[in-house]
Amino acid sequence: AEGGAVKSNYNKIRIFGETGKFGERGTDFDGSKELNGSTELYYRFRLGFRIKDRHNIFVLYAPLNLEYEGQFNRPIKFNGEVFEANKDIKLVYEFNSYRLTYRYDFLRKQKWRIGAGLSIKVRDAYIELDQGELVSRNTDLGFIPIINLYIRYQFAEKLALLLDGDGLGAPQGRAFD
Repeated sequence: AEGGAVKSNYNKIRIFGETGKFGERGTDFDGSKELNGSTELYYRFRLGFRIKDRHNIFVLYAPLNLEYEGQFNRPIKFNGEVFEANKDIKLVYEFNSYRLTYRYDFLRKQKWRIGAGLSIKVRDAYIELDQGELVSRNTDLGFIPIINLYIRYQFAEKLALLLDGDGLGAPQGRAFD
């Protein structure tokens, strides 16, 4: 289990209009810079199993919900709707991640353990703008294959240096953890 506080300093958003990706363009905006957001608590859970000291299987649940309030100084085209300038608006950014990972530890020495594998990430996300009677939500559900890497160097019995992460970049975007 892991938890802490999170505050986004970068949340650039643009959702295309009703006519889709090649039609009407939505307005670019940055929720974290143009609206007021607070520091939110986050948590995540990871459960893992090691089989025969080399095969590792993990599941991860990592929900994230950020909210911003304020006013934009211009009209915002978002998801086929137009939200008025200088009128109170609420932005909700939710990005829930679920992962299933398999990793094989190919090096197991007294001080070193190195492994690599594959994670399948399920991204369940939405962005919602709410301006009273006008509400629009854009949802996104997708599967993303990402590479898992694990390197641990054991300095002493109770002290180690650890690099453990998932990551992959593509023209469509990137995912690093």
